[in-house]
Amino acid sequence: MAQPQKVWPDIRTKTLESLAQKGEHALLTEIFLEEDKIDRALESLERMMASKYYWGGFTLQVKVAQAASEKRPKEAIRLYMQVVESLIGQRGRNNYAQAAGYLRLVREAYLRLGELHTWEMLIANLREKYRNLPALREELDRADW
Repeated sequence: MAQPQKVWPDIRTKTLESLAQKGEHALLTEIFLEEDKIDRALESLERMMASKYYWGGFTLQVKVAQAASEKRPKEAIRLYMQVVESLIGQRGRNNYAQAAGYLRLVREAYLRLGELHTWEMLIANLREKYRNLPALREELDRADW
């Protein structure tokens, strides 16, 4: 309704400002993803995660990582690795299997960047860091890393 009347830019700006003032960073992140504004989505996600009210769900973090994977692969890697570390920290084979799935996406990003060596070092470091978690090692072995 606002677009034909040419008032949408003003309404949009005021709405986004209001959401930011209220700390609605999850909703802002979703809006920026919908608008394909990856940098703004990354900024908003960081504000959301820094908030004392952030409860942690990975869904939005993974959505931003997926959206950033082409234009901002390093940011995608960083977000995926946060999820991986959190899943490993929660323990349990299902979490390890999920972490291995996200590691596959990290590997793909490093390969696109031509940084196979960095990927190999990352996996070696993960294996060393979590050498006392046999179920995780099995999941990494299953993924052939």
